[in-house]
Amino acid sequence: MSQNKIASDNFAAYERENDYGHASFVQKAKRQKQFYVGEQWEEIDLDRLEAVGRPAITQNMILSTINTVIGEQINQSADIIFKPRDNEADPQTAEVLTKVVDQILDDNHYTDQETQVFTDGLVQDRGWFDVRMDFDDNMQGDVRIKSVDPLDVVLDGDAKEYDPDTWRHVIVTRWLSLDDIETMYGRAKRKKVEHQGTMFGPDSIETWPDTFAENAYGVNRYDDIDPNAIRRVRVIERQYKKLSPVKFFVDPNTGDMREVPENWSAKKIKEFQFQAGLEILTKIQSRIRWTASADDCVLHDEWSPYTHFTLVPFFPYFLRGKPFGMVRNLIGVQETLNKVVSQTLHTINTTANSGWIVEEDSIRNMNPEEIEERGAETGLVLEVAKNATPPEKIKPNQVPAGLDMFGLRTVQAIKEISGVSDSMMGMDSAEVSGVAIKAKQSRGLTQVQVPFDNLRRTRELVAERILKLVQEFYTEERVFRITNYKEPGNPQEELIVNQRGQGDIMANDLTIGEYDVVVSTAPARDNFEETQFAEVIALMEAGIPIPPDVVIEHSNLSNKHELASRIRKEAGLEPNSQEQEIQQMMQQIQIQDAQLQLQKVQAEIQKLGTASMLDTAKAQDLAVGEEGTDQAVDYQMNREDNMSSMQEAMAKIESQLQIARENNETKLEIARGQNAVKRLETENNNREADKDRANAKATVRT
Repeated sequence: MSQNKIASDNFAAYERENDYGHASFVQKAKRQKQFYVGEQWEEIDLDRLEAVGRPAITQNMILSTINTVIGEQINQSADIIFKPRDNEADPQTAEVLTKVVDQILDDNHYTDQETQVFTDGLVQDRGWFDVRMDFDDNMQGDVRIKSVDPLDVVLDGDAKEYDPDTWRHVIVTRWLSLDDIETMYGRAKRKKVEHQGTMFGPDSIETWPDTFAENAYGVNRYDDIDPNAIRRVRVIERQYKKLSPVKFFVDPNTGDMREVPENWSAKKIKEFQFQAGLEILTKIQSRIRWTASADDCVLHDEWSPYTHFTLVPFFPYFLRGKPFGMVRNLIGVQETLNKVVSQTLHTINTTANSGWIVEEDSIRNMNPEEIEERGAETGLVLEVAKNATPPEKIKPNQVPAGLDMFGLRTVQAIKEISGVSDSMMGMDSAEVSGVAIKAKQSRGLTQVQVPFDNLRRTRELVAERILKLVQEFYTEERVFRITNYKEPGNPQEELIVNQRGQGDIMANDLTIGEYDVVVSTAPARDNFEETQFAEVIALMEAGIPIPPDVVIEHSNLSNKHELASRIRKEAGLEPNSQEQEIQQMMQQIQIQDAQLQLQKVQAEIQKLGTASMLDTAKAQDLAVGEEGTDQAVDYQMNREDNMSSMQEAMAKIESQLQIARENNETKLEIARGQNAVKRLETENNNREADKDRANAKATVRT
């Protein structure tokens, strides 16, 4: 396919989805964003109200309502766990994978990204994650998770399900400058965009004002566009499914299939196939094609390196391809509330300056114009002419009783539509008990459970994408430093994955096995630590003997680790410097003994193995003739005896090592006891010395 045809098809796909519903979505999303930030009056309405001197009040109930739901999301962070699904996956690797993914989420500041995506969904109907590999900081690649502006993502108009795997395509379109295009795609692509003109009109290339005549866009193509006149260019990135022949490795025993990496050479494929005993199958399958274009210039057109679309959606509400958020259904009620409040204020203003009825030439110190301007002033003095009729203030209209009631009903309608109650917003009176407030908050969360359930679905999709990227791209040995925020002191551990040992054995191999994703919610880190400390105190009050160092570790003190360590040392639970030296010496002695024992066992095993091989060879030679059958049986029995001796030797050395470990623990306990006795003797001596000094002082006073 020619480059112009590829670019034309790409723009046609964008234009079709834009006309199908994306353009109207953009207009509504912008308006909903304005309502959230408080820009709720149209300019034409503001001008009309200002012209007649009437107020335009904005009582933004949408802001407080949406922020309440966002606050609940912030307090419920994602807790992602992986569990083995097939025989190749083991629980230990699943635990390692859980820690690795947790480190990836922490490195990408996932909590902040999720809050942004959740807010986009509530306000603008749609939120988007972009999950892909990034090779800027690491040549091996790192998983990167970013939030995407929902106005830039064009949803498949025929999508009927929440999962993007069921969609035909997904499009990301942005207006970029020529400098941006050069940074992302290279200078050659920029030159091509500069000198090609435009084929697709003003929605493809935007020029500076007054650059061309009014009828310029009536022409199909503009080859005479000055590159300096180009302001922005629409870049369309489209990920779409396309049928293509794909090679798979097939296990002949289980029938399990794995796609052959596209960047593998034919030699590497054959070597891997021979070593693993696999077969190769080619079949037609749907793959993801990734095409980026700017007008009729193709910037990128290759097969996607991923098996999924990189975009992951969050839709607060989703009904058969129709996503919508929370603000959309609150706009009409919010507009009504603003009008009611503004009309109420206007009515109140008219009571203060309702006007005057004045007899002609009856006021001596003011003329009618001055009365009009100053008639509502406090302490106004009017000097009335003798025998003239005093001025009479026009009786103002009273505020209609139904207006206040209508305003209260409007506020209540906002709460009912959104499902956010007064308890969720923290507006209960002081007379309501804490238990009742907690129960009302739980009922309120039930009303807004749909957005949180869809957030759980989004978290599962993100976790599945991360798992896929880890298993496909984290194939080399890597070292992670994992911080466990759930343990006291936030301890760190060094975790090595895909570590090659002897032969083909690999420790913590993340590339094999299938795993299920389990997503649950956990309190935010600060709330989690406070909850843990409160539970520890409650258990102590219930009579459960919790060590003091554990209580200190769960507290919020700035130097809690130092205090806990000091308490353990004073109680003899943590070795001091002398105990550490003794422990290190014991460990060195134990290691030396174990090495000597292992060397002896290895020598014995090698000797027995050689004898076993000789016995096997002799047995095979003797078994050729019938007369040697008995001797062959003897040699075979001798071989089995040798194998039994090898097993006994291994069991013996394991028993010795276990005894050595137990002896080492005993010696450490003895050392700790001796140190405790020394501390007690020192304390007793100090007390005796204090008594002697006290007696001496008493004698002197006597």
